[in-house]
Amino acid sequence: MKNKNMLWLILLCISTPVFADNAVQGFQQLSSYDWHNLFSKDELFFIARIGMGLLLGILTGFTHDIKSKNYVGLRTYGGVALGAAAFTATATYLYLLTGKGNALQIIAGVTTGIGFLCAAVIFKEGSVVRGLATAASLWATAAVGIACGAGLFAPAIAITIVIVLFHFFPKSGNAAIDD
Repeated sequence: MKNKNMLWLILLCISTPVFADNAVQGFQQLSSYDWHNLFSKDELFFIARIGMGLLLGILTGFTHDIKSKNYVGLRTYGGVALGAAAFTATATYLYLLTGKGNALQIIAGVTTGIGFLCAAVIFKEGSVVRGLATAASLWATAAVGIACGAGLFAPAIAITIVIVLFHFFPKSGNAAIDD
């Protein structure tokens, strides 16, 4: 089995340069690409959107880590904001580039996906429910990422400030529910 995989790898490596020139459109432009201007202005703004989402998500996760020591923290919040910003920025960019697609459907998909992630954060032990505040702030952090991905930096910063302030509010205790 190992030799068979090695044979396929060798065939792939040998055949790729032979057929790539004819099979891939734009292969000639790649060799003459101006590598000094690696990113266009649109791509730099795209990167700025995602980077801002990541930074605000990390800030939210950092303040969450300060106040509560549980399994959801800096990496989770940063990843949620990064992913939401990347999906939104990509959908927006592709719509502006091609005129096709619907960025609102991507935002709805991100919101639904984060809802499932937040459901995994909420636990019920007997008549006590835990993790509601964490799930709510995680969901709001996805909204921060979506705002950054859409290029709405001021609202994203305002939402982040509110989330950070919520992390420093005193706990009201665990919610008790009846079965």
